[in-house]
Order: sequence, then C-alpha cells, then structure tokens
Amino acid sequence: MRKTKVELTLLVSFLLVVMLAACDQQKDSEPSAPTPHISGVNEYWVAAVGDDFNSEDTPGRPGKMPACTGPFSIANQEPITCVPGPNSLFAKRLPSDVMNHRMADDVDVAVHALSANAGSSTNVMIWAHSGSANDINGIPSYYGQASDPAYVITGGGSSAGEYNAINKPFHAPNQAFTNGASSESFLSVWDQVQNKYVYLYYGGGRHTELPKCTSTDLRHPCPLSSDPSASVFNDRNERKGWGTGGGPDSMNIVAPVGRIRVNEMIQGHIYHPIYMNVLCEQNNGTRRMASFVFPATAAAGSCQFICTELRNPCTNTDKAPPAGALFFLDYTDAQLALLKNYMPLWQYPMVEALTHYGGYAGDTGNPLHPSRMESEDAYKLAGIEDPIFRWLQGQDGISPACGVTSGQCNLPWSNFAVAGRACPADGLCDITRHIHIADSCVAKGLAGMKASEGACF
Repeated sequence: MRKTKVELTLLVSFLLVVMLAACDQQKDSEPSAPTPHISGVNEYWVAAVGDDFNSEDTPGRPGKMPACTGPFSIANQEPITCVPGPNSLFAKRLPSDVMNHRMADDVDVAVHALSANAGSSTNVMIWAHSGSANDINGIPSYYGQASDPAYVITGGGSSAGEYNAINKPFHAPNQAFTNGASSESFLSVWDQVQNKYVYLYYGGGRHTELPKCTSTDLRHPCPLSSDPSASVFNDRNERKGWGTGGGPDSMNIVAPVGRIRVNEMIQGHIYHPIYMNVLCEQNNGTRRMASFVFPATAAAGSCQFICTELRNPCTNTDKAPPAGALFFLDYTDAQLALLKNYMPLWQYPMVEALTHYGGYAGDTGNPLHPSRMESEDAYKLAGIEDPIFRWLQGQDGISPACGVTSGQCNLPWSNFAVAGRACPADGLCDITRHIHIADSCVAKGLAGMKASEGACF
C-alpha cells in the first residue's frame, strides 16, 4: 500500500533523529582517532544496512544493494556491504546454534593455535608499506576498467576447469605490481568489465610487474612478462567459492575470500569471514600432508607446514587444526557492545567478524592470526595515500614505529587488554575463554548442502 506524503515525511524525520542520536552516542563512547576521508557509503548507513541484512539468524546478504554497481576505483571504492560472492558460504553468518556443532576438543585446539611457537613465531598482524619484505600478508587489490590495458596469462600453474586463468584476457592498471614480500608475492585484479577476479601468486618472493601495455582490447591482450606460480579466474558473484582444483590459495577457494579491506577497518565492520593463518596444520597420518576439512579441498604441500615436520616442533603438535578449520568467537550482541566501547578502533571489526562469520584456517607459518589484508600497492600505483597508516597511527596497542610514510604497523589482534583499561566484564577480555572451532558440517550448511552431504543445519 502506498504511504501518504505526511507518513513519508514523518518516517524520514524519525530516521534522521535516530542517526543523529547514534552519532552523538558514538562520539561520547568511543576513543577518538584521526579519520581520513574514505570514499564509499556513510558509516552509520553501512551499520544500519548491515543490521538489516544480518538480523537474527538469517545469513548476511551484503552485495544485494544497488550501490554495488560501479565502476569503482582505488580512489572511489565499493561500499563495504558489497561483498564478493554474496550468495556463497563466504558471505553468510554463522547459524545461531553454532555452539551445538563444534569440532571435537575445539577449545584446546583453538587455544594451542593461538600460542603455537616454533622459536620466533608471532601472531601479530603486520600492515607493512609497499615494497616491504615483511608485507607477506598484503594483497595488492587493483580495479580494472575498460580504459585499462588488456593482459593475458599464457603459462604457469592455474586452477582447474572454469577457474583456469590461462589465456583468459583481463583489464588491469598499466604496470600493476605484486607486493614486495621476501617469500611470497600476490596480485589481485577485479576486472569490472567482465566482473571477474584474477588472482596471481609468485613463489620465492618474485616481485613482478605487469608489462607496459597500450592495448585496451581484450581480443589483443599483452602477455605477462613472467608466468605466475599459480593463478585463478573467477566471477565476482561466484555462488560456490570452493573446489577450484588448485590456484594461489592453499584451500582451493576463489579470490578474494577472507581479505580484509582498508575501508572495512576504518568503517568498523567486516561483513564476511576472515582468512586465517596457523603455525602448522594437523597431520593426516602420512607425515607428508596435512588433513583438511570442508571448505578446503587441499592442504599442506610444499608451501605449508605440517606440525610433525617443523625443525623446531611447535607447541600444538597434538592439537593442530586441519586446513579449512572454521574458528569463531562466542560473544553475544550485548558482549560485543561492551567490547566495542572498550577496544581500540582497529581491533573491534575483527572480533565482530569472527563472532558473526568466523575465520577459515587457510595457510601456515605463524600462530593463528588474520592473514590476508589489502596492501598499499594499488594506492601507490594510483599516486594516492593509503589511509590505513594514518588511521592506525597512535591507536592503543599499535607499534610506536607505525607511520604514514615509513614503519610497519604491528597489530596484536588477540590481546584484548591492549587498551590498558579495566575490562568491562569478568572474563570478557580473555580470548581463550571465547574461541572455538566449528564442525565442518557448519560450513557445509552455509554452502547449501543437505544433511545427506554432511550439513547439520
């Protein structure tokens, strides 16, 4: 039924009052920090939309908004509610009864994953500047436009079937480059003309730059100057998201699952699960390969650690998680509200996301931590400042060397006492009392599988 003009006026007035009240309340309750301009939707509108899409026990449905229509760029990015694969398991909230579907011995395994050590291990998140050898978790996230050069991968390793990237042309910014990590390098492009993601991996720290190219015609693309070690090509609205049959990701999932965007951190919400690293993965009995659970369809190979094969045996050899393990936190909405007012601005978005969506263990090398973040590289190529460093600088718990132009930012994500204030409730700020691992039947349920296929809801 149509609303009258008076009704609509009253409704709009009511919404404005609510939004202003929320704004005033947040200003009074949250610590202040520099807030650089970030393109995208208004923070409070994002939160309201997120609450609507993610209310009660229904799966989150970001990506359904008309605002997901681009074109976008590194300087004018899509809203944080515009999540890749909006209908896949990687955009859905955990079921309300997830605590009834946990992996055996889940708390011990999860706590050991946090504290595992191989001599010099650390579970801090590192946000490093472009070109840094420590930028191992940074993923350059480029936006391809019709006016950008056309490129094509002609060799190297790639995923299978529809996800194979060989000889599939794509648009990318001219001379886009990988991150500068000393051991592994990545490059990711969202070709908006085709609405496809292209994700490249170069082993051995091969810092690579796409060649200078003048052709924008996908029929006449420029071949890459260096073949990647692995690659994947997938639709941004991918409905499945798993089982790529190889590619840059150790779990055999599509791009850019689990990646934390700069805008998500600054705007205070992450509407998807987080990609996690663990020090090492559970042995499958052969001592040659790690075991894995859905949605992983592969596990440790030459680029991953198996617990029994570390030179310095880690502390969780008997308690290691399998590849694909779904970690989550058990906080209630009321507890999250307390934590939001207590934690530094940088820390809360990850805690909220791990409570609502969880995080999948996909790679190895250091104790449990979020390990796929948007890097500075695309900003550098565009000649603009990556706002994450200015935003992080000076916040509680961040390394003093964290700087806008130099100095990496170390984030002790699992230390819930970095704010230096009294915890608002007993036991609330001890992650070991709230972390769990779901049974793989939960991920199967999120993927739309049936009980006969192992789903439990």
